[in-house]
Amino acid sequence: MLRIILPILMLPIEVFSHLARVMSLTVRLFANMFAGEMVTLVFFSLIPLGIPLVFEGLHIGVSVIQTYILCCWRRRIWARLHRTHIKEGLRLRCQVSGKSTANSAEDFPET
Repeated sequence: MLRIILPILMLPIEVFSHLARVMSLTVRLFANMFAGEMVTLVFFSLIPLGIPLVFEGLHIGVSVIQTYILCCWRRRIWARLHRTHIKEGLRLRCQVSGKSTANSAEDFPET
């Protein structure tokens, strides 16, 4: 009985934790881009051209790196969820059909 109730109770918690990670990275990316724009705006108002261009280059570089990390993290989360659900679906199908369950490493590659 506990094996049926526990996954049902854990599903919303797991979904929320994965979505919270993505949301946290998204908010961090937005805040850093906004702060970079504000720093660039302040430097452009104080110094004519030279130094603000350096800060603009750094700002763009940081934004590109954070966007790359955000995209990789999303891909990793969705791949893990997809792989987990495929494994569970195959196990359930084997149990329902009466076949022996596939538990070997060859049946479920971790790629």
